[in-house]
Amino acid sequence: MKNVTLSAIAAMIAISALTPAIEARPYPDTVATCYALTAADFDAGRVPAAPCVIRSGYGAGGDYTIFVWGDGSETRIVGEDEYNQHTRQYERRYLVNDTSRGLNNAPGEWQSRGVWFELDPVDHDDAMPCFASSPGVEFCYRISQ
Repeated sequence: MKNVTLSAIAAMIAISALTPAIEARPYPDTVATCYALTAADFDAGRVPAAPCVIRSGYGAGGDYTIFVWGDGSETRIVGEDEYNQHTRQYERRYLVNDTSRGLNNAPGEWQSRGVWFELDPVDHDDAMPCFASSPGVEFCYRISQ
């Protein structure tokens, strides 16, 4: 029995050594101005901004963006490519996680906003990426220059 267990362990080590590791490829952290916006903020003309760090990367058919807020809390957005059997094409879907706001794998959508927070701005040079979650919170960031 002891030899069988040692043989099984040795086989698992050999297989894991030959299997390439699947890991995310991170980009360098970036200092940014971040926004967590709700419909009430837009209606009231408020645009609450906060400094944050953006951590992002890609790998294995997806990408991620993490907003690290000043208080240490995080908003995690994961983009995944999903194959649609009916259209026979890959579709991008986003999941938003932010426990401080009660979001747990909430469906999200990527969009861009302009300097004045208009959707799909004409001037794409100043556009900032945003992720709108289905419960009505939109997370945007502008890279600090």
